[in-house]
Amino acid sequence: MKVNSIFYHPSSVNNLKKNNHKGHPLDFKTLLENADKKISSLSSSLSIPSMELEEINQIRSLGVKTSEEVLNLLEDYQKAMANRQIPLDRIEPLIQSLSKGVGQLQILTDRVPASDPLRKILTDVGIISAVEIERYYRGGY
Repeated sequence: MKVNSIFYHPSSVNNLKKNNHKGHPLDFKTLLENADKKISSLSSSLSIPSMELEEINQIRSLGVKTSEEVLNLLEDYQKAMANRQIPLDRIEPLIQSLSKGVGQLQILTDRVPASDPLRKILTDVGIISAVEIERYYRGGY
C-alpha cells in the first residue's frame, strides 16, 4: 500500500478543484467550511441540543485546562522534591494546591460523557496526583 493513498483520495481533490473559486486545490477555507457543514449535520442527526453541545464543549475545555494546571503542579512538585535544600514543610502548599486540583478533576470527570476519551485522561491525571499526595502524607519521601 502506498503511503499517499491513505491521505490522498483523488475524488475529494477533484471535488475541491471544481468547487474552489480561488483555484487552489486544497484551500484551507473550503476545507474548514466543509468540515463545519459535516459537524453541523452530524450534531443535528445525533439530536443533541445545541445548548447541551455547547455545555459539553465548555466542560471539555475546562477539563483540558485543569488537567494542564495539575500536570504543571506535578512538575513543580517533582522539581521541589528533587531539590534537597527545600524543606518538606515548604512543599506543603504545592500538595494543597494539587489536592484542590484533584477535586476539580473529579468534578469535571463526572460531568464528561463516559464515551469521551478526555474522561480517561482526566481520570489518569487524577489518580497519579492522588498517589503522589498520599505518598507525601504517609512520609514516603
